[in-house]
Amino acid sequence: IFNEIVEKHKVSKDKFILGGLSNGGMISLTYAEQAVKNPNKFFLIPKGVFALDAPLNQAHFYYYCEREIKRNFSEAGANEASWIKSNYDSLYGGSPDKFRDKYIEASIFSYGAEEGGNAKYLKNMPIRMYTDLDVDWLLNERHRDLYDWNGIDIVAMINQLKVMGNKDANVVVSQGKGVRLDGSKNPHSWSIMDSEDCLN
Repeated sequence: IFNEIVEKHKVSKDKFILGGLSNGGMISLTYAEQAVKNPNKFFLIPKGVFALDAPLNQAHFYYYCEREIKRNFSEAGANEASWIKSNYDSLYGGSPDKFRDKYIEASIFSYGAEEGGNAKYLKNMPIRMYTDLDVDWLLNERHRDLYDWNGIDIVAMINQLKVMGNKDANVVVSQGKGVRLDGSKNPHSWSIMDSEDCLN
């Protein structure tokens, strides 16, 4: 796709900024890390990345899935957690307790790993992350707490990048801004990003 855009539409390879919500953000960040790590295998290295409420740490996410399944409060949440946990068990062989290195290798960011694990490949790239801290929604709509909030790893990764010298790594934390198209509150939504501000 990148090759077609560059060749057919004459877009310079240094003009690409990738981003997305949730899994779209994960794909964008993973692509950026892998392109920096293996530049000969990738068509281009993005100029920057933005991501909204993306899970960054596979180990942290695995433990969240275990808690979500045990709580069994939200049917959609528990079903998704069961599916993700099953996939991770299949992909990595089991839990992060047994396969720590596999989870670090697969994660965008690993708290406590040297240089944040794969986050080290983002130390020279402009990064903008968005997350919404809606404690009322977490507690009352999903029976979740801050350990279940993607923002914990998002803030930690941005801090790690700043420590490593990235002066263009930043995070925007909104509060209660997440609203779905049908008007329902949900912090895992595109509405947490000010698109004009992000574009600028």
